[in-house]
Amino acid sequence: MMFRNFIKKIIKDKRMYLPVLEMHIVDHCNLKCKGCSHFSNIADEYYVSVEDFRNSLLLASKHFRIHSFALMGGEPFLHPEIKQLIGEARKILPSARIVISSNGMLVDKLGDDVWGELIKNEVFINVSKYPVNSPYFSDILDKIAYSNVLGQVVVKNYFRKYINIKGDSIRYMTYDQCYMKHCVTIKGNNIYKCPFSLYVKYFNKKFNTQIPVSSGLDLTKTNQKEIKKFLTSPVETCQFCTFEEDKLSLYKWGVEEAKKEDWIVY
Repeated sequence: MMFRNFIKKIIKDKRMYLPVLEMHIVDHCNLKCKGCSHFSNIADEYYVSVEDFRNSLLLASKHFRIHSFALMGGEPFLHPEIKQLIGEARKILPSARIVISSNGMLVDKLGDDVWGELIKNEVFINVSKYPVNSPYFSDILDKIAYSNVLGQVVVKNYFRKYINIKGDSIRYMTYDQCYMKHCVTIKGNNIYKCPFSLYVKYFNKKFNTQIPVSSGLDLTKTNQKEIKKFLTSPVETCQFCTFEEDKLSLYKWGVEEAKKEDWIVY
């Protein structure tokens, strides 16, 4: 009976299913990874307010059945109100998988109140493991695992370049090959195809380039049909990306002064 009621509830729910929704709660980071795909090494210092976080997530929840919600950055644990954000996320998304994507380096500085909020609200920490010379990293992972909030660990020894500065990529081809096209991002009232289409603004500011920054889609002024079209179509920014295998350009992770060439394939 319970399963049958669950199925009926799903059928009645006319909201669009969204596998992943991401939100930057900070843009900057404690690491300065060369060629960061979210441009956090060259981003301005930014912290989302609790009110804006709540309003954005409430708006998204009206339009989507969200399977997984990711608090992103930058480094999310730099946010001084991370505890409140965790509580708001679980209150608005009671059934979603909630994750925090972190480099893990600040985990040992979290207070017991934050750990308690993570555990109580079943929030997971996804850790990107960079080749940082920290003898404490295994202890950090042990602490996350012991608290039963460890999501996954991704080893990041290499980054890749993906910007075609000439802007002559075939957008539909690029979109088809893109590994970020399912990383739907929300900021304010707007959703964006991927973090690149929004946060490339920092690349433009740093290097005086004119890569188109997406205006996104305003969720207060749209309908399900328009949302579906937006989420399944490339945007102008796609012309400045390339994911062709013969153009694949990997380089070892490092922390250096940012250069335009760190992101540019050709």
